[in-house]
Amino acid sequence: MRARKGEFILKAEIRLSSDVQEPYVIIYASKLTPEIQAIVQLLEEEEKEQQHILTGRREESIFVLEPENIQIIRTEGKEIAVYDTAQERYILGKRLYEIEALLSAQFVRISKSAIINIRRIDYMDAGFNGLFVVMKNGLQEYISRRYVSAFKKKLGL
Repeated sequence: MRARKGEFILKAEIRLSSDVQEPYVIIYASKLTPEIQAIVQLLEEEEKEQQHILTGRREESIFVLEPENIQIIRTEGKEIAVYDTAQERYILGKRLYEIEALLSAQFVRISKSAIINIRRIDYMDAGFNGLFVVMKNGLQEYISRRYVSAFKKKLGL
């Protein structure tokens, strides 16, 4: 396959093999050009989008969770629970730090056991045990002292 864009010519070869578990790309070039950088960036963005798919279990069903609907992700015993805008509870099969790596900038860690969606905060208040957030779905979560400064910075406070 050959593609032409202005003066830039790209030869592409696709090889299908049942031995390949995960697709990968190799680029041969004499130098790193802006066009090649754009191709690499496009591939990296596609990979990130694929990683952002979160699935959660509720009862006997598995659901694809949309990040914009997630309010809180927190550990509850040995499980990682996700609560959405309707306060539905889902169980994730990943560890909290793995989930944190997949999430966009709209999420912030507020304790060792909780991550919240900053766009879903209703309000913040000081309680007996420190600062806590109340989410738009009514759920509350305390912000541990260790994470307060990063939380405030994320909100521009």
